Amino acid sequence: MKNKLLLLCLVSTISLSVYATDTPVRDAYYRSYQYEQSQNYDDAIRALMPIYNGAPNAYTLNLRIGWLHYLSGHYNNSLTHYEKAAKTAPDAIEPILGQLLPLLAQQRYEEVEQYANKILRQDKYNYYANLRLIIAQRLQNKLDTAQRNTQKMRTLYPSDVIFIEQDALIYEQKKEYEGAAALYWDLLILDPESLNAKRYFGMN
Repeated sequence: MKNKLLLLCLVSTISLSVYATDTPVRDAYYRSYQYEQSQNYDDAIRALMPIYNGAPNAYTLNLRIGWLHYLSGHYNNSLTHYEKAAKTAPDAIEPILGQLLPLLAQQRYEEVEQYANKILRQDKYNYYANLRLIIAQRLQNKLDTAQRNTQKMRTLYPSDVIFIEQDALIYEQKKEYEGAAALYWDLLILDPESLNAKRYFGMN
């Protein structure tokens, strides 16, 4: 299986590798990262289009363009590029993790669950798959299931502010305010700028 994945990745990037030593290609990536830093995502995408036209199936290139389309709010385009990357490397987790972001943004929560669970069958404790699954479950009011997953991850990451926050939000949605308050206080200790903790205690 590893050899198959390696071969697929090599085949997918071969046309990009031809250009890898060319200054124009390096400059295109540099410009893309510069545009991204200034939150000019459309130009960050456009900077890569000459490379993409020469290597439309390149794995890492589709991952990057998928990410930039997500940041720019072009969620369907983002999904298209993540799906292309996933087809190039069918055993890879990265493109599926990427797909979860535009799916969450589009409130396609059942699909988020489907894709996240696909990852978790390979990697039970994957950080981002669990996080995005918990968010999708919480936003569908599947609160007991979301809380079981959150507390599973908090066993591994007891001081992780993101999972503490998700657990606090679940307690709050369940109207179990004593549990929510305790977690929000913990969150303020670890992250004094937490917007949700400040909101809960009327500190904004």
